[in-house]
Amino acid sequence: MADYKVTFYPEGKSVEVPVDTTILRAAHEAGIRLDARCGGQGTCGACRVRVINGNVHLPPSGKLSPSDKKKGICMACLALVRGDLEVEVPFSSRLEPADLLEETGENSACGYVFSPGPLTEKFFLELPEPDKHDRLCDWERIRRHLRSRCGLEGEFEIPLELLRCLPGLLRAAGWKVTVSLTRAPGYFVVTRIEAGDTSGENYGFCFDIGTTTISGQLVDLNARKPVLGMTVYNAQAAFGSDVISRIVYSQQSPGGLEQLRCAALEGVNRIAADLIKAAKLAKEDIGCVSFAGNTIMTHMLLGIEPKYIRREPYLPVVNELPYLTARESGICIAGSASVYALPGVAGYAGGDLTAGVLACGMHRSGELCLLIDVGTNGEIALGGSEFIVCAAASAGPAFEGSGVTCGMRAASGAIQKVNSPGRDGYEVNGNVAARGICGSGYIDLLAMLLREGIMDRNGRLNQEAPGVRPGAHGSEYLVCSSGGEDIVISEADIENLKRAKAAIYAAASALLKHVGMDFAGVSRVYISGGFGRCINVESAKEIGLLPALENKRFVFCGNTSLSGARSALLSPQARGEAAEIASRMTYCELSLEPSYMEEYMAALFFPHTDLEGFTGGGGRG
Repeated sequence: MADYKVTFYPEGKSVEVPVDTTILRAAHEAGIRLDARCGGQGTCGACRVRVINGNVHLPPSGKLSPSDKKKGICMACLALVRGDLEVEVPFSSRLEPADLLEETGENSACGYVFSPGPLTEKFFLELPEPDKHDRLCDWERIRRHLRSRCGLEGEFEIPLELLRCLPGLLRAAGWKVTVSLTRAPGYFVVTRIEAGDTSGENYGFCFDIGTTTISGQLVDLNARKPVLGMTVYNAQAAFGSDVISRIVYSQQSPGGLEQLRCAALEGVNRIAADLIKAAKLAKEDIGCVSFAGNTIMTHMLLGIEPKYIRREPYLPVVNELPYLTARESGICIAGSASVYALPGVAGYAGGDLTAGVLACGMHRSGELCLLIDVGTNGEIALGGSEFIVCAAASAGPAFEGSGVTCGMRAASGAIQKVNSPGRDGYEVNGNVAARGICGSGYIDLLAMLLREGIMDRNGRLNQEAPGVRPGAHGSEYLVCSSGGEDIVISEADIENLKRAKAAIYAAASALLKHVGMDFAGVSRVYISGGFGRCINVESAKEIGLLPALENKRFVFCGNTSLSGARSALLSPQARGEAAEIASRMTYCELSLEPSYMEEYMAALFFPHTDLEGFTGGGGRG
């Protein structure tokens, strides 16, 4: 049967697909990423497109009004191709490209300094030429020099592809070469051999592989500091906004896991290519990569079967990965470059949580510390130098700007602070017009609505309040009008945000109960997440996202997953401590914890059901 041509506008991109392919699948094959946060199940209504011309089959959907249908609007995940099509994709249905290329600071959570020793080091060797008295083979000549002149002890390995190039390279370079070595536990791996002395230029990448966004930094390994950084949306969001819906997609769609792997790699390789170009380097100049991600994201990035993480007893295939090569992992740099993944703990506590503990240093503290990662998976760690327990709650991506009407990440144009109603009551990131609201802005906005009586404790908007009006998804509050577009928060948005904050707070509270403690005994609360430095702690306490503790106990750490990955890239001590953290962290499965659901239901109010206990200054545990 003949394929049909589907053309997407305004790009004008076309792709040919078989009959009864969904428009969502056709868009993905054309390289156009639609917001399909429900994983293409037809329940979220986010992937709305307009059919300009052509024949489609449209199953019934309660997400579309009669007016929508008259305009040719349909849901891409349900609409089936039955002929050549022309389709218009509105901005509101797209995954925002939302990249950010900028010089970046250390982004260190707490300033802990690890002993130096990058994952890959360069050594300039001036080798003696062979003669009748020195008949060592080429490779043994290099090994001898590394041991005797560079003081390196241990075994050395070299890939076959480098051995094949070695004889010609050594002789053409006059026996003066630079050898790049990766320090693996107990041995060294040669990743590159170059003519001449290039030891002054040594670069690597660190990545945070998040469910909603992927962040990366190009790091100067000699100077021990990042050069450039960039963040993009994870293209996997086209298959679902959370890891569970993506696992479901991987099982129900032919080749689903490979699609998810390629989508994650798309973000990683886009960051790598753009940062390499901006720094005027070549991909061969990158000697190593470290990355941190939750367990499911790590599995999907590497094409490892994740389905058993979703099934009781929720077991991953692997928590601690061996050292990989870029070629094995699919990262587009030098094929022999080393790739290190921070170790995870359990199915829902991954290397990103290990990186967070490493970055904030709570594993060294003699006091009781709490780490809260305000992300899609809501990972929590509790403890100090004597013990660490951890848990994960499915908070969803609302605080990361996904799944809410005008949500966006903390990029240029994001409303990041809200102080009061009206046009002068908010602050926008960058000197541009407002385009949406990021996580810190939503926290402030909810607190302001509650404080001003525009929203009640259950999240319902006051119909008599200024700015409240009927909307497409129930009542909504008009935050501002910008560039001809209204930026609003709807009651459906408020419900999403309320459930997200309840999941995070309840997870922390249940974890404390699990060890017989409460918030009053916590000396430090580390707040991690891509927007962590912008959160107003008073607003977060007002809505019940954070416990009612003194402000001095809170430490905002930014993206600790990226910070921890960078530390691991730069220090063998950090990599050793990461392994130790993962091995001694105890995972608490909240679905089996009796107090969690009780805590969650109690937290489904602003700020909490127990007003007196919550606002009394000691928190509720």
